[in-house]
Amino acid sequence: MAYNIDILGIQKHRIVHKEPVRYENILGQTLITTSAVRNRAGAATGGVGIVLSSSTKSSLASVTQYTDRILANNFQGNPATTVIVTHCPTNMNNEENIEAHYDNLRRAIDSIPAHNVLVIVGDFNGRVGTGDANYTYHNTTNRNGKYMVDLVIDKNLIIANTYFRKRNGKLWTYMSPTGSKYQLDYVLIRKKWKNSLLNAEAYSTFSSIGTDHRSVSARIRLSLRKSKALSRKKHYDWRVLCSNIKLQQQCTIEVRNRFQPLEDINENATERYERFISATTEEKIIHVRKKIRKACFSSDHRVTTARQKIKKVYETYQESTTEDNRLSCDQARSELAGAYNQAIEDDLNIKLREV
Repeated sequence: MAYNIDILGIQKHRIVHKEPVRYENILGQTLITTSAVRNRAGAATGGVGIVLSSSTKSSLASVTQYTDRILANNFQGNPATTVIVTHCPTNMNNEENIEAHYDNLRRAIDSIPAHNVLVIVGDFNGRVGTGDANYTYHNTTNRNGKYMVDLVIDKNLIIANTYFRKRNGKLWTYMSPTGSKYQLDYVLIRKKWKNSLLNAEAYSTFSSIGTDHRSVSARIRLSLRKSKALSRKKHYDWRVLCSNIKLQQQCTIEVRNRFQPLEDINENATERYERFISATTEEKIIHVRKKIRKACFSSDHRVTTARQKIKKVYETYQESTTEDNRLSCDQARSELAGAYNQAIEDDLNIKLREV
């Protein structure tokens, strides 16, 4: 069964609003954003968001803001799914800010139940080299990339868009004003769900979505468990009608009384047949067959006595491994098998008498 969540993670919102988290409806889609903050120069920094389709919005269970750069979204399902949207400070930022961001991201990951499908999407502003991932656009890992690799190893994640072999045109996600291309945007998922990952790649040009970053998509397919067990079918004890004439007569009268008053001249053959079946399977007429528990022959007194005898004889044989003691062990085992057979035979005789 395919399990689809139609979302678009917005990694740099950069819109300042009063609410810590804002919900907006835009052309039938739900936009959820964190507020950006003003730096000393007055420029808006941070702020992330997520766009949900109408069907996905109905499955949204909760939204948690950890910082203006980290937003966790929990979706109902079996298993439940959590999507974290994040935007890491740039590689030029100071070490303290980057460490604080990854500490908060670890805190967010630790708060997610271990059995949830966890997906982390965002602009990590880091390059990952071939020594740290399978298929990457870059050959070396920079400082921000090392922070992300440490997070992946520490939290048992995989980098989805470096998991499949792709041509370079499907790997890079950002183009600088000078025309240089970089892979800075990633999709991370928990390693336990790696076999469910079908594809992950950069798939659209930056100009088509009005940003200098390309979109990165990931497709996950899960086999879902049934949420509820099916009700067991009732089995009626029809055998009682074979020998009980009085019950046969009573059953005939009851069925006639239930079937005939409900007769409708406009009903078709199928409806008439269903009404007849409903009248004949009433529990007041034919009782539901009782579930017969299997006899526990190992608890029969003859079996327990024979087992205790084997234990004593075997202890004697361990003390003195003579031929007589060995024959006694064989004899005790034969008696245990006979005790089981006798208990089974007696149980069968009891059931035959009941029938």
